[in-house]
Amino acid sequence: MTQKIEFFYDVLSPYSYLAFCRLQGMAKRLKTELELRPVSMPRLHEITGNTPPALVVARLAYVKKDIDALGRYYGIPVQWPKLFPCRTGRAMSVLTLVEGGERLQLTRQLFSAYWVEGLDIGEPEVLASIVGEGLLTAAAEPSVREQLQSTTDEAAKRGAFGVPTCFVGEHMFFGNDRLFMLQVHMNR
Repeated sequence: MTQKIEFFYDVLSPYSYLAFCRLQGMAKRLKTELELRPVSMPRLHEITGNTPPALVVARLAYVKKDIDALGRYYGIPVQWPKLFPCRTGRAMSVLTLVEGGERLQLTRQLFSAYWVEGLDIGEPEVLASIVGEGLLTAAAEPSVREQLQSTTDEAAKRGAFGVPTCFVGEHMFFGNDRLFMLQVHMNR
């Protein structure tokens, strides 16, 4: 039996956006399940001591060019948002609250809103226009935030230090650029 692919991500991450777009087709070709695992990238960086790319000027300049080039290479629409980084805690809480097909659909919508349309999904009004007031209110419950924190802590305990991070069983694959290694591993 083929193992599932666990995808730890935050919609704040442009590399998570590219990986998300690519992983759906990859999982289908591999005839395996793609399990979406929302985390808080800022919290993951904090607990692992990882410096966020936005805090390193030269790195951020490189990432912007890299994302543009990769988007063209993969044929994935991408536009660097005017506000980067934005606050995605509420959005990631919403994604933590929902499951299955609803999580997949809302993840797709939130990535598109931020990385294609350039909307500030950190603004409650903007986020509510995408996910609805009911989900936004429900996601503010402490238990939902605790679950997001728990999933983030789990990712760190398993060795993740940033996103996107994929796991196939105990095998970890960090970054959009390592999806080919994930595929090689799954094809063994």
